[in-house]
Amino acid sequence: MCGIAGIVSKTASISLETGAMMLDALQHRGPDGMGSWQNPSGNIWLGHNRLSIIDLSPAAAQPMHFNNRFTITYNGELYNYKELKSDLEQQGYQFRTASDTEVILASYDRFGADCLNRFDGMFALAIWDEVQQELFVARDRMGEKPLYFAFSQDASQWIFASEIKALFAAGFSKEIEPELMAQYLSIGHLHNVPNHYSTFYRYIKKLPAAHFATVKLKNETIEVAVRKYWSFRPMDITDLSEEKILAQFKDLLERSISRRLRSDVASGTSLSGGLDSGSIAALIAGHLELPSSYQHKSLTASFPGFAQDETMAARTIGKQFNLQQYFIEISSTEIERNLAHLLELHDEPISSASSFAQYYVFRKAKEEGIKVLLDGQGADELLGGYDKYRHWFLQECIRKGDWTTVNAEKKYDPRWGWKNYAASLAPNLANKVLVQLAEKKARKELDFNIEWLNSLESKTFINKPQIKTLQEALVDSCFNGGLEELLRYADRNSMAHGIEVRLPFLEFELIQFCLSVPAHYKFKQGCSKWILRKLMAPHLPEAIVWNRKKIGFEPPQEKWMQLKAVQERIIDSKEKLVRERILNASILDKKIQPHPSYAAVNTDWKLLCAGAFL
Repeated sequence: MCGIAGIVSKTASISLETGAMMLDALQHRGPDGMGSWQNPSGNIWLGHNRLSIIDLSPAAAQPMHFNNRFTITYNGELYNYKELKSDLEQQGYQFRTASDTEVILASYDRFGADCLNRFDGMFALAIWDEVQQELFVARDRMGEKPLYFAFSQDASQWIFASEIKALFAAGFSKEIEPELMAQYLSIGHLHNVPNHYSTFYRYIKKLPAAHFATVKLKNETIEVAVRKYWSFRPMDITDLSEEKILAQFKDLLERSISRRLRSDVASGTSLSGGLDSGSIAALIAGHLELPSSYQHKSLTASFPGFAQDETMAARTIGKQFNLQQYFIEISSTEIERNLAHLLELHDEPISSASSFAQYYVFRKAKEEGIKVLLDGQGADELLGGYDKYRHWFLQECIRKGDWTTVNAEKKYDPRWGWKNYAASLAPNLANKVLVQLAEKKARKELDFNIEWLNSLESKTFINKPQIKTLQEALVDSCFNGGLEELLRYADRNSMAHGIEVRLPFLEFELIQFCLSVPAHYKFKQGCSKWILRKLMAPHLPEAIVWNRKKIGFEPPQEKWMQLKAVQERIIDSKEKLVRERILNASILDKKIQPHPSYAAVNTDWKLLCAGAFL
């Protein structure tokens, strides 16, 4: 896990001072070392901040060279590097390090861009080919690791980095992307389905997940070509029995966890107290051969007195598996003191204050000497863990005429009503109505400046894809929706403390399998994520396995929003948004309520974040 940066130039005019400033901006991502390299002709510069996880020796430092041709700067982990290394050795390759970085270089030398389809890992990488005068850059399938890029104003240079702040350090503009500002203020998210390249800033783009790009110097021009190398393709497992589905699910999950335990530094687990992180802890404790680097330690964010607090559940799991547990309580003073820093860390607005709780968990991990943490993120999106997915499941059952399932399951959703029946019969119309209602609600709550709205390129500032099945809903969440932003938060919060977070549920073959599992194995007997519950029933307490109430990773945000320092920032942000003529002055008259509703808290949070990044 590291921070990477690079510059491709049409001429030998790369500023090493600019490169140094980019690395300084990324130093938190790699506290164990810093390196850079420029080729003899001076038209490529690569930089690297190192967080040592696999092969701690100086030989594994980056930028790393291979075969007198390739040079890499790389951020991430290749979990199946041992298997790949063995295959490559059989084909005649020799290695001088024990690192996964060298395995990537050898794989690229052997297979070219197709090497990406052999990787099980999280990564953002850049490989310079001195012979072809070409840079190859790529991101992992789910986008766990970030990669941002931009052309210089005169198009003479193409510059990339792990975080946007490094591009700011290189002098790029902070001018916002108006469409994403409108979308964030209306629904609180930045993912823009029509344009996967978009960021909150107009001139800075991101390489989409599961994509690679070639950046080639040719005839004194920089040619950039981007291609997608992987997409979800449903597997045909409809004929498998329940027993076989559970067995295959178990094998894939255990293999993923085993690979993600590979480390030359101390590792542990995040433990929320829920099913997902509890499943990882249970499988580690009872079923896997553990490396010496693994420590039986877990970290839990604790919110005493808060309705969503899961401290007791986490204690129950920790006691069962004899874990050394750390509970992190976040004081109001911490929030007031660090609010500006926490927002700045992320470079773009965030959807809720839950990201702050995650930040403090990773900070505690650093204090306790843990460098790698396994976490259960992604299970909800793969297996239908959120309440909203039940709607898609029931609507799919209605269209199939499966009234037995509808009548059995709808009683577990008190919000289910005639509108859901109508939506199941006319999904396209329902989608249009939902978009119209969402935009109407946003205009009413926020009072957008009409002139500013009319200046937007798009006719609508809310995108809701048309979804007809549970699988479509889950695929959308995984590849177009909220998971991307959750991964961004995890990356920034972990890297702020030099911590590597690993997500076993996001192994690509496990993703393919889970998204292909028929819907009735995800919702059954009033429970979401049914196959995970069934698998873990012998290993976790019954109250955790069969708890139908979904408890998200939520802090007492309503309480935090009443803090004086936070309220002052909300007011300041409103004034900025009015000065920029994004919102009308009426927003200033909407007072912060002493006992706000959930909707009011969300609106104030969006205003706070949007103003903070103007």
